[in-house]
Amino acid sequence: MREYKIPTEEEINQLLQLAGVSTSDKGAKSWLEYAFVAAQSSNEAAEQRPLEADHKELLADIAKSARKLNAQLQRLRSHRHSWLEFWRAVGPGMAGAFVGRAVSEAEFGQILDRPARDTPPDHRDILSTLSNIERAAKTVKDPRNGRPRKVGKQRVVDLAFSFFVRHSSVEPSGTPTGRFAEFARAFYATAIELDPDDDVSLDRQIREAIKRLLIEEERARLSASRGKK
Repeated sequence: MREYKIPTEEEINQLLQLAGVSTSDKGAKSWLEYAFVAAQSSNEAAEQRPLEADHKELLADIAKSARKLNAQLQRLRSHRHSWLEFWRAVGPGMAGAFVGRAVSEAEFGQILDRPARDTPPDHRDILSTLSNIERAAKTVKDPRNGRPRKVGKQRVVDLAFSFFVRHSSVEPSGTPTGRFAEFARAFYATAIELDPDDDVSLDRQIREAIKRLLIEEERARLSASRGKK
């Protein structure tokens, strides 16, 4: 497992001061250290992210396969003997799970011999899972499409914003010269270990992060309420 950079005490204190947070706030320090590791991990994952076309093709294959298997199982249900034998072969005890209770070999044989009007095994769990897989494959695409580097930048800035909302008394804004913008750039540069000569624009990512204000405020409120219990 890769070891990520842990910020120095000096780097932590500088960022806390930029955010208007006391350097003696242990909770803020701990959260910032976590955010550093998460930022490096997110950035690394974004750089390894497949091209958008490949990403979509892989997910489309999963959705198509899940949809096809679901349809095939539905068709199998009209052939009652094959339907019951199939679930029997899925694995030990699985037939009983779909009938609704454990059944013995003798009981299962009786089920096979019953008239076709009897209710077949309850297969809804499996079909529901296949439907969920198909739906997940269709919706898992990152709505913020773009080159991997840009996606990684946004996630790092989002982490900076999450910290700022929870620990800074300063109202964050999306202006490129605001206090949050200054903090976000410093956080990004430190976490990603930019060279002094690197010129990285984060203006768009900062504006996008601000749109998450209500979400982050609610998460902060829930986190605080859990901490009091």
